[in-house]
Amino acid sequence: MSNPIKVIHDVETGEILEIEMTDSEYASHLKSIEDAQAAIKAENLAKEAKVIALNKLTALGLTEADLRALGL
Repeated sequence: MSNPIKVIHDVETGEILEIEMTDSEYASHLKSIEDAQAAIKAENLAKEAKVIALNKLTALGLTEADLRALGL
């Protein structure tokens, strides 16, 4: 299977080239995608943990005003 095609636009000449990514470029591209997906997952987990914590504090009787006063 061949690697994806990258497009290079030379603004000085106006030439547009379509070139296959090298193996290292493609590996870097895949790594960037994995890193972005991991960051999104971590952010979502943190948001979920915050909601759970806020729900627990609310269940203990704290009001929204109390939570705001605590900076939550």
